[in-house]
Amino acid sequence: MKGIKSAIYFVQNPQEVSKWIEPLIGKSPFFSDDKFVGYHIGSYEMGFHYADEKTKDLIGNQVCYWATDNIEESIEKLQEMGATLYRGPLHLQEGGIICQMLTPFNFIIGLKEE
Repeated sequence: MKGIKSAIYFVQNPQEVSKWIEPLIGKSPFFSDDKFVGYHIGSYEMGFHYADEKTKDLIGNQVCYWATDNIEESIEKLQEMGATLYRGPLHLQEGGIICQMLTPFNFIIGLKEE
């Protein structure tokens, strides 16, 4: 295996999430329809897929951590956008700080400051 290529979040309405996330990441999707919206973020892909009977109600089961230079500023920005602190911030033994933010769409964005 070569490493992580993409992170997919399962959500109730990918189009609503797309409108919410675009100001945060400053990008337009490379693909968008009713069931999936995908973005290129650096060398990775991030997607929002419609949650069906196999994927609904899975809050916190998959967490993708986003790199940040200032975790407090990132927490504030996400809170301004309607997210709430879900877990942390936690100081890691190996250095750095992480936390999890619950978005208004019931998926988690992890933040990591190194």
